Amino acid sequence: MYELFVLGELLDAPTHGYKLHQIVTHAIGPIRQLSWGALYPLLLRLEQQGFIVGKLDNSSGGRERKLYHITEAGEARFQALMAEPGAYNIDYPDLFSIKLHNFYKIELVGQLTILRHFRGYIQFIHDSLVEGQQHVAIEPEIHEPERQDILRSMDHRLYVARANLQWLDAEIARRTGEQIS
Repeated sequence: MYELFVLGELLDAPTHGYKLHQIVTHAIGPIRQLSWGALYPLLLRLEQQGFIVGKLDNSSGGRERKLYHITEAGEARFQALMAEPGAYNIDYPDLFSIKLHNFYKIELVGQLTILRHFRGYIQFIHDSLVEGQQHVAIEPEIHEPERQDILRSMDHRLYVARANLQWLDAEIARRTGEQIS
């Protein structure tokens, strides 16, 4: 996920590690943080793989820092990562956000593929919650006060899933010119 983010940012312009850290912090939000201890090893690995090149720079007049540039291999890697569907797991919403952040760098067909894949993920969550609610509603071993709280929690998550599905349908329709039913 962070590899895609770094390569996407470097497609825009060469950047220092400090700036990359600031951008990822704002892009992903306050809860998920990329530590310095993870960023610099990632940059080193991307350099070793030939996806980026770090060049010393002191154009700001201060101390020398590495300015990272993406290579042709890095551009190809970025496109490949954007095309990978991604696993349906706890990190998938953040991966989707990073891909969404980079939509202007890929073709319409790739954008639609990403939107539809994420829609499938949200539909999976939605359907699992509906099935879970049905199970909780009839499970005799759940005490009634607990049942009500579980169902309320599931209802909240269903509300969020439905809002996501509505947003995704609108985004897909906007890109395809289809009418939303």
